Amino acid sequence: GTLTLGHPQVVATAAIDGDKSEILALAAAVEAGSEHPLARAIVAAAGPSAPKATGIQARRGEGVAGSVGERRIAVGDAAMMASEGVTPQACSALASTLPDASTVAFVAVDGQLRGAIALADEPRPQAADAVSALTRRGLPSMMITGDNERVAAAIAASIGIDAVSSG
Repeated sequence: GTLTLGHPQVVATAAIDGDKSEILALAAAVEAGSEHPLARAIVAAAGPSAPKATGIQARRGEGVAGSVGERRIAVGDAAMMASEGVTPQACSALASTLPDASTVAFVAVDGQLRGAIALADEPRPQAADAVSALTRRGLPSMMITGDNERVAAAIAASIGIDAVSSG
């Protein structure tokens, strides 16, 4: 939230052989207890009808997993999906259907990739002005972020930063 508003929102949902609202609800079930901004965005988008999850386990920097009824639900990045048995190719193929400048949270059910949720945040209105002021003073600017390369590049370009270190 330094260069962005810090209020990511769900911008798209993809489902494989299923209902997009179910993917969002299952993701919200395991994300419900998290304070992470992306988790809060997923929970808000799902609304109050999300089922309850048990056995929640967070994996720092990767995602979260838990159970909804008899089903194991995992929500997270491609590394999290790999630990669930999902191939990187399956994640890439699904991510390619979502907006480019979004962070993608994949959703697996019982070890099978079932969907993905795209989240995005808006740059702060004053961010481009701040970067421009640094440039006028001859000071270089660089964005260093844990976001993925695609998202980082899009935000950096929108506010005038050329150098980006992501991931």
